[in-house]
Amino acid sequence: MAHSSPSYVGWSSLCPTYMTIDQIVETIKKAINTQSNVLIRYADDPAGAEIREISPFVLGINAKNNLVLRGYQHSGYSESGIHTGWKLILVSKIVDIELTKNMFFPSKYPEYNPRDKGMVAIITAVSKY
Repeated sequence: MAHSSPSYVGWSSLCPTYMTIDQIVETIKKAINTQSNVLIRYADDPAGAEIREISPFVLGINAKNNLVLRGYQHSGYSESGIHTGWKLILVSKIVDIELTKNMFFPSKYPEYNPRDKGMVAIITAVSKY
């Protein structure tokens, strides 16, 4: 996803960090390749919302041609009120992402499917085993 100029996607009210979409995507790819959890903030999170901790499994494109991330949320804010479980995240909503030292292991997620049905194209994914 090369851009001729940086496309700033926003910043967090807790920590004013500017990240380009390219930086966000590269961080997601690195996290998937190293099986490292990430901390994520959304542009529309309410003030004081707990940062999400996600195990990122699949980066791809959905049927609406949006860049999406399939991940398992361990903790943090959720608009739905469901703070843990599988989530399909619109990458365009992410304003800040950070790798953690917490690793995840696909074998602990037997329901994981690298051929995600929520996506029409897969960019990168954690291998099943």
